[in-house]
Amino acid sequence: MKFLIDENLSPKVADHLRSLGYSASAVRDEGLRGETDEDIVIWARKEKSDIVTRDLDFGFLYRQLGTSGVLILRGKNDSTEASLKIIDRLHRKGYLKQKDLSLQLTVATESRVRVFKNPSSIN
Repeated sequence: MKFLIDENLSPKVADHLRSLGYSASAVRDEGLRGETDEDIVIWARKEKSDIVTRDLDFGFLYRQLGTSGVLILRGKNDSTEASLKIIDRLHRKGYLKQKDLSLQLTVATESRVRVFKNPSSIN
C-alpha cells in the first residue's frame, strides 16, 4: 500500500504513516507542489498510490476519473494532530491495510468512516 499525501496536509502525515509501516510520500517531496488536482491524480495512478487529503474535490475526481483510492480526512479542525488521530484510528481498525482501499473513496472523521466504491470498479 502506497500513499501520496496532498499538500493541504502536513508532510508529518507521511512521516507518521511511514512510522506505522506504510509507504508514504508528500506531494512536495515528489515535486508536485502547486500542481493541479488532475496532475496529482495522474501521478498517483501511474505510481499506484492512494491519495490522502482534506480536499473534497478529490471525491469528485474519484467519481469522474476512476482514480486510485482517495482517503479524505475530515477532522474537527485542520490541525496536523487531528489528522494523525484519524490516521491512528484507521490503522488500529485495519482500514489502511485493506486490499481494495485503492478501489474506493474513504471519508474519515475522528468517529466515523464512510466508504464509497466507484461504480466503474464494481463487477
